[in-house]
Amino acid sequence: MNQQSSKFAATVVAAIAAGIPIWTVSSRDLSMTEPSFLGIWIAIGVFVTILAILLTKMETKDLIGAITIGFLIAVIIRYMADMFFGSARHSLIGIELLIAAGVGAFSAWIGTFAYNFQKDKK
Repeated sequence: MNQQSSKFAATVVAAIAAGIPIWTVSSRDLSMTEPSFLGIWIAIGVFVTILAILLTKMETKDLIGAITIGFLIAVIIRYMADMFFGSARHSLIGIELLIAAGVGAFSAWIGTFAYNFQKDKK
């Protein structure tokens, strides 16, 4: 798999994995600042990052970028679905996107750090 295909695959997997917790709840029940939600989201990001490391040979900066973009895409899809199919309006979309970018980058960084730490330990 070439570098571009690896980036695309990691982005799609990250978008789907990050989207599951936000696509499966109603707009009223979704709170992106709740610690339990953020913990789950970070765990998903770390898992996807380690999976992408094992399946591809991407550089760390490319991997962090792909995971971050995947998280942003998941929030944008939720926003668009709410706008077209529901009556919910997001007045905090900018903050939600910042949270998604921060969680995506942080979880990808944690995942690469954990993988490299474990690899160096052996």
